[in-house]
Amino acid sequence: MVNYIISGNNELENKQFENLSEFADNHSIFFDLNFENEKQFKLLLDLLKIKPQSKTKLEGQDFLELIDISNNKLPLLNDEEYNEFYNNWLKQTRRQNNMDEYGQFIFLQGMAKDLNQLKNRFFFAPY
Repeated sequence: MVNYIISGNNELENKQFENLSEFADNHSIFFDLNFENEKQFKLLLDLLKIKPQSKTKLEGQDFLELIDISNNKLPLLNDEEYNEFYNNWLKQTRRQNNMDEYGQFIFLQGMAKDLNQLKNRFFFAPY
């Protein structure tokens, strides 16, 4: 299992990413997404039409990499678009349709509007 954390803020400073405590103090909006492997994470970005602008290796103890997606807005999907996205996700990943799977993307969709209002949006790849 591979977890990625999505978050955002208006001030991007590397010291915010030194450890989980510092991160939590500086980010009120964050959520972790669970994947079986990195390939599924990349598929999610493709399905959402998100192209990372940069990847930065981090020196802290809790995060391996910051994946900057600030040049992208998260799509705000209506019910039909969400169902199309989710069914496509299940088909391509062969993951099980269950409440955890469905819920993580509903939660991400619910956060999209708030994240899109921030100057910086990014994913973290934890160790």
